[in-house]
Amino acid sequence: MKRETEALKIVENAQRGEIFADDAVSFSLINGVIRATLTASRPLPAQGAEQLGRVVIGRLAMPLPGARALAIELYDFLQSEGAIAEGGETH
Repeated sequence: MKRETEALKIVENAQRGEIFADDAVSFSLINGVIRATLTASRPLPAQGAEQLGRVVIGRLAMPLPGARALAIELYDFLQSEGAIAEGGETH
């Protein structure tokens, strides 16, 4: 799929780190913006180091066209990597 943003130059920003999430736990669509709540498993300090909990690490907010393109491109990528079998099952 050809997108308008492909014509824009992408500039790496070494000051921005990676964000790691174990899961996307909720989604909403409000005023044309998709919001995904991302979580990661972390020790719960009040419970002791052996007790893990899911902690919200951030929310991704994208306009609907960008979110739609992300979903399609991510699915295509996973399929090309063999991470999605016939019928949509994941490995």
